Amino acid sequence: MAETPDEARNVDEIRTAIGRFGWGDNHLAGYAVAGDLAGSTSVWSLMSLVFGHRKLTDAESSMLDDLAASSALADPRIWPLKAGRIAASWGNPTAGFAASVLAATGVAGPGTSRLCAQMLLDLRSRLSGAEGVSLPTAVGELLERNPRLPGFGVPLRPADERVLAFQQCVRVHQWPVGTYQLLVYDVEAELSRSRKTAVNIGGLGIAVLLDLGFAADTAAVMMMLIIQPSFIGNAVEGAAQQAPVLRSLPHSALRYRGVAPRTSPRHRDAERDDRTFRG
Repeated sequence: MAETPDEARNVDEIRTAIGRFGWGDNHLAGYAVAGDLAGSTSVWSLMSLVFGHRKLTDAESSMLDDLAASSALADPRIWPLKAGRIAASWGNPTAGFAASVLAATGVAGPGTSRLCAQMLLDLRSRLSGAEGVSLPTAVGELLERNPRLPGFGVPLRPADERVLAFQQCVRVHQWPVGTYQLLVYDVEAELSRSRKTAVNIGGLGIAVLLDLGFAADTAAVMMMLIIQPSFIGNAVEGAAQQAPVLRSLPHSALRYRGVAPRTSPRHRDAERDDRTFRG
């Protein structure tokens, strides 16, 4: 039955601070698109605004450009990128891109990044608190709860090349190294005393975003956006190639190692009954 006018008016309102269209100009996060943003606002500033954060300066946006470029790792053998190529192999880059993002959820996605952000926030709070916990004590307690700290660890390599690339950009452009970046390096130094565990680009990137004032949740999503060129590139190329091998493996690539082929009792009974019926 259709709602009455009174029932429709009683529906809970959903309010938004993201944007609205208007006569003559549209609005995004409280700014006029044509009047305030167009021609003067970077993509990173737009993302910052829709996350409820502030406009970024040109220098801050350029630093995030460097972070995005340094973070590029587009090898299609990496699982989230491989998942995207498989999904895109039917010719749909959008499907491939979405599959990559979903596949990264537990690897390099917002969930892992948020854990890293919250860990750094809690760690800084403990170190600067009235109880005066030392860094070795705090890191030791973290390792007791989780021997693999989010944002730290580089498989099969002593250091993350992406971190080294961004550090070079920081030196060349003299980008500021803020409180959370220094904290990440302190944790890395502490970890190196007991294990060879270096910070990875996810951990350093989150530290950069926290230094820019992003909250843990929004920093996590922002970091996901920063690594997207590798995802998008594989999705677009995978859709263009439409490699048949990604849709169906050839029999020559398969090897069965289970029990040898055999006839089930049910099939044997059916064959016996069929012979009996045919006489």
